[in-house]
Amino acid sequence: LFFVNTRDTAEFLSSRLAAWYQDPGIGVHHGSLSKDVRVQMEDEFKAGRLRALVCTSSLELGIDVGGADFVLQYNSPREVSRLVQRIGRSGHGVGEVSDGVILATHEDDVAEACAITRRALAEEIEDLVVRQDNRSVLANQLVAMAVSERFASLDEAYGTVRRSWPFRALKRADFDEVVQQLADLRVLWSRDGRLGRSSNSLPYFFENISMIPDVKTYRVVDISSRRAIGTLDEWFVAENAKLGESFIMRGTAWRFVEFKEDHILVEPVREIGDVPSWVGEDIPVPFAVAQEVGRLRRERDLAAYPVNGRGAAKFLEYLASVGDAPLGTDKRITIETARDVIIVNACLGSKVNETLAQLISSLVSARFGQSVGLQTDPYRIVLEVPRSVNPQQIVEILRPEDPDALEPLLRVILKNSAFLRWAFVYVAKKFGALRRDVDWESVSIPRLLKTFENTPLFEEVLDKVFWERMDIPRTVDVLRKIRAGEIEVVVTRMTPVGRAGLEGGRLLVTPSKADHATLMAVKARLEKESATFLCLNCKMSWRDTVRDLPAKIRCPRCEALMVAVIAPYEKDKVAKLDFGGTDKESRSKAKRLFTNASLVMAHGKKAVVALMARGVGEDTAARILRGYHETEEDFLRDLLAAEVTYARTKRFWD
Repeated sequence: LFFVNTRDTAEFLSSRLAAWYQDPGIGVHHGSLSKDVRVQMEDEFKAGRLRALVCTSSLELGIDVGGADFVLQYNSPREVSRLVQRIGRSGHGVGEVSDGVILATHEDDVAEACAITRRALAEEIEDLVVRQDNRSVLANQLVAMAVSERFASLDEAYGTVRRSWPFRALKRADFDEVVQQLADLRVLWSRDGRLGRSSNSLPYFFENISMIPDVKTYRVVDISSRRAIGTLDEWFVAENAKLGESFIMRGTAWRFVEFKEDHILVEPVREIGDVPSWVGEDIPVPFAVAQEVGRLRRERDLAAYPVNGRGAAKFLEYLASVGDAPLGTDKRITIETARDVIIVNACLGSKVNETLAQLISSLVSARFGQSVGLQTDPYRIVLEVPRSVNPQQIVEILRPEDPDALEPLLRVILKNSAFLRWAFVYVAKKFGALRRDVDWESVSIPRLLKTFENTPLFEEVLDKVFWERMDIPRTVDVLRKIRAGEIEVVVTRMTPVGRAGLEGGRLLVTPSKADHATLMAVKARLEKESATFLCLNCKMSWRDTVRDLPAKIRCPRCEALMVAVIAPYEKDKVAKLDFGGTDKESRSKAKRLFTNASLVMAHGKKAVVALMARGVGEDTAARILRGYHETEEDFLRDLLAAEVTYARTKRFWD
C-alpha cells in the first residue's frame, strides 16, 4: 500500500508510476472516486491482481484490505496515530511484524518523520480528546427527538442530552438558546416547555441523518479541451468561486469562466490564484511533534532516530544553509523579512501557528487599514503585509499584556473573517439554515454571517473553528512563555529555512498565454466534432468528421462550392427554406446561410473548424478568419478566446 496525504497526490503519483513502469498492476483509491471504482480496486488488491495501490486515508480505517506485504508513506503522515494505523496495514496478523518506510521529499518532512517514527516506536500516541457541548450535534439530536415523539418535554430532553458524556456539563441556558434558534428557523416547534415536529422537521432529519460533513463536489472542466481536471469542494466554491477569480489546481493557475449545476468551466491563466484544498485533508501536525522538530534543529543530532544517512545529511545541510543567522527552534521564534513579506518561524504545530497567524494578521490589518495575505504550516507563518509594517510590531503582538484575553479577542476580530466561511456552511446546514442543495451563485456568505451574528449558530461556527483549526489554550501558554523569556523572539534576515515557506512545496505553472498543449487540445476537440453540411445549390445535406475533411469543401452530389455548416437540428427546416422569400425571417436566415457558405468557400476546412467552436457564429468566425495568423496556434488561440468570451457572457443574452 502506498499512502499519500491528499487526493491530488494520489492521482498524480498513480498516473506517473503507471507511465514509468507501464504496469497495469498499480491502482488508485481515494474518496473522490465512485464507490464502484473503490470497490473494484479493493477487490483486485485482495485478489493479488494489483501489486500496489496508491491511496489516501480512504484505506486507513475500517476496511479489510487483505494482506499487504509493505507500506510506503509519501511524505510525513503528520500524526503518530496515523503512521501506526497505516504501517499497521502490513503484517496484519498475530505474531507478524508491520513493515514500512516514509519517503520524505523535503528537509522539514525528514525531521517531522523522524519525530513521528521515534514517538511511534516509543508508543507515544496522541491523546484522543472529545469536543464538549457541540451545538451542531445538539441541534441534530433535538430535531431527532421532535421527529420521534409527537411532543417531548424540554426538561426530559435536557436530561437525556446530559446523560451523554460530551454534554454532561451543558448549561440549561445554552440548551434553551439552541432550541429557540431551531424554532426561529422553523426546523422544530417549541412552546410551553415542550418541543415537537414542524413541517420542516422530517426534510431536515433525512438531509442531516449523519453528522459526517455532506460536502458536495463540482467537476472542474478545462474549456479548451472540455476535459475534467479535478474537483472542488462546496466550501471552496462558496468562498472563492466568483467569475473572473483565479485559483490553483494541479500546479496550474485557472480562472472561473462559467458555473453549471454540477461542474465549473475554467481557463488557464497567468496569475497565481487561491490554492483549493479539501476539508479534512489538511491533517494538522500536533504541537508535540513540531516541538520535537524544533529540538532536532537546536541539537542537530539524529543518532537516536531511524533515518538513513542520506536523509540525515540533507537535513543537516538544510540547517547549515542559514549560516550565522538565528534558527527557529523549540525555544526560539525568529522573524524574517524581505520586501513586503514577513515570515515567523515557529515550531509550534499547525493549530498554534494558525491561531497566532489569525491574531497577527487581524491586528496588522486593523492597524494599517490594508488586507494581509496569510499562509501557515507547522513551522512558519507567512504574512504578505504593507511595506510600512515593521517586524518589531509583530514582536509586540507576540508579547501581549494579558495572554488570557486571546479567546475573547479572537471572537471579536474573526467575526467578519473569510476564515469562518467554510465552517459556517457546515453549521448552517446542521441548524437547518441552509439546504443541502444550496445555490452558491444566489447566496452571500458574508451577508448570512452578519444575519446570524450573536446567535447560537454563530457561536457554534466560532467554536468549531477554534476546535478544529486552532488551539487557544496552548497558544495562551506560548504567549505566556514569550513574556516570561522562556521562548525568545528574534528578528533576522531571510534564510533558506524561512524561504521554504514561500515555496510551499508547490510547482506553479503560470503560462503568459495559452500554451502549445492547451491549443493542441482545442484542435483535437474541434477535429473530433461531426459537422452537418447543406449545399445551397441542390439542398443536399450530409455529415462528416472535421478531421476527415479536404482543404476545399464541395457538395458530393453537384460539386457546388456554396456549402454551409448548420446545426443538426436545423437540417430539415433549412432544407425547406425559401431563399427567395420576402418576409423578414426568411431573408435573415438566407443571409446567414450565404454568409456561412461564403466563409466555407473562401477558407475551406479552416472555416469549418472556426464554425464548430462553441459560441462562434458567422460574424465572430468572419472576424477571426480575416485576422492575421502567423501560425496555426495563433488561429486556435483566437478561437479559444472567442469560446471563453461566449461562456462568460452567454448568461446575459441566452
